[in-house]
Amino acid sequence: MIAAGGNPASAAVNMAMPMPKAVTPSNLTQAQASVATQIVVPAAAGVVAGPAIGALEGTSMATGALDAAIASRIGKPGAMIGAYDSTTGATAVGVSGDISRLGTINPQISAAADQVGGMGAVNPGASAPVGCCAEVDAANQLTNAGSDLSNVRFTDAVRPRTGEVVPKCDNCEKMFPKD
Repeated sequence: MIAAGGNPASAAVNMAMPMPKAVTPSNLTQAQASVATQIVVPAAAGVVAGPAIGALEGTSMATGALDAAIASRIGKPGAMIGAYDSTTGATAVGVSGDISRLGTINPQISAAADQVGGMGAVNPGASAPVGCCAEVDAANQLTNAGSDLSNVRFTDAVRPRTGEVVPKCDNCEKMFPKD
């Protein structure tokens, strides 16, 4: 049940992703932390009423997933971001870190990375090598789950320890121009 004035999308995300009772800090690697914070909510969960969702609804769902992941995160990622598929409503939360955290890199993500020198390339003006950003992690999760990269949209990236918004780097600006 949703309280008066509540956000139905946020309530649906909270029901689909119960919060842990306690999170104990550990010395997990960044890759393990990424796996622990990755959240994908398929449209089949009844969150979406039709074949396409509105930007506000998708952003709200992705923001709810991001908030839950930040609250329950393990490890110390430099940045986290929410993403959603504007067609299906699927959401994901990405974390920044070493490229190895990505696992299988979707061909759509590889093609986008090739526009800026390929995975691991170090480009002037970018804060990290190609593939290390939270945007890449979130987009890779969604495309590996069947989303088309052209339908992926992002929330603002957030630095979890301070709550500051992290601007898109030059690499991500070129890889994900629609957002």
